[in-house]
Amino acid sequence: MGVKTTWTRDMIADIISGFSSIKQFRKKYSGAYEAMVRNGWTDLKELVVRTVPVPDNSPKWTRERISELALGCSSINEFSKKYPRAYEKVKQKRWFDLLDGIRHNAPAVTWTRDKIKEIIDKCDSLYEFRKEYTAPYQAMLKNGWHDLASGLSRVLVTADEIREWCVYRWYFPEKNAVYIGLTKEFARRIKEELRYSVTSPIKDFLAETGCSYEVNELYTGLTGEEAARLEIETIQKSREAGYMVLNRNRGGTMGGGRTEPDYKKVYIIAKYDQNGKYCGCTMYEGRRVTAETEAMRMEMDGVCSKASVIPVKIPWRNDANTPDG
Repeated sequence: MGVKTTWTRDMIADIISGFSSIKQFRKKYSGAYEAMVRNGWTDLKELVVRTVPVPDNSPKWTRERISELALGCSSINEFSKKYPRAYEKVKQKRWFDLLDGIRHNAPAVTWTRDKIKEIIDKCDSLYEFRKEYTAPYQAMLKNGWHDLASGLSRVLVTADEIREWCVYRWYFPEKNAVYIGLTKEFARRIKEELRYSVTSPIKDFLAETGCSYEVNELYTGLTGEEAARLEIETIQKSREAGYMVLNRNRGGTMGGGRTEPDYKKVYIIAKYDQNGKYCGCTMYEGRRVTAETEAMRMEMDGVCSKASVIPVKIPWRNDANTPDG
């Protein structure tokens, strides 16, 4: 049998002063609390160090507040660095219209030959210059300074030349399960499947089983078509080999969930003259990067003053080769 403690006023005073609430004190030292009440020492409750709740001073990122902050910035880059949490909220809620004020506030830049040349020297190809530096590219065309880009590569980038895809596999040895996927950014994709993705069953499977896993790249340096074909073949072979396959479809969807979409994406290259007047268009099938490069070549070769690439979706059974108009 344990020794019964005789609670004195001084003992209770020393103990109660280390708590932030009477509730905590009563729960941990019920005997001392009863002795305090029994002896009428309720004044000892004043020794409790009551913590004052710290007010939540974190800003509430409402549309109105973000819009006000955006008006004080001269660029989206400045806004994202100055208010990173507000910028994340904009992306999360897709409130991109709130950043329109930044674009209007941005000071006008006078693109001289020297400024444009400095930017061109940073680029490896004409495509990169056009894609990453739209304003100086347009200024170059407007002023007829085509000679500035004479040293840049103008080779058309085709889908067959773009070998940036890989096919990867998640393997769960304890359950003899696999998941096959394809991606252009392996490290980023793995993080997405562990944390953010709602289309991949990886996160749910790990939550249910707690299994160990291995992730590796099976094939690298592939075109999109090669990666799609190999993903389908690997999924089929895994099923035939007796693995539990976690994929929800047959694969080959380039990141989408449907295996047989009822439309296909093509690109319209709209052409405009130097006065901004529409002067025709061309339908282009393939990757956007090749359509962008073709539009660039039209501009550089003088076919038109400006060419804009517009993605459109058409039914699979549409046999038209060119759009109307």
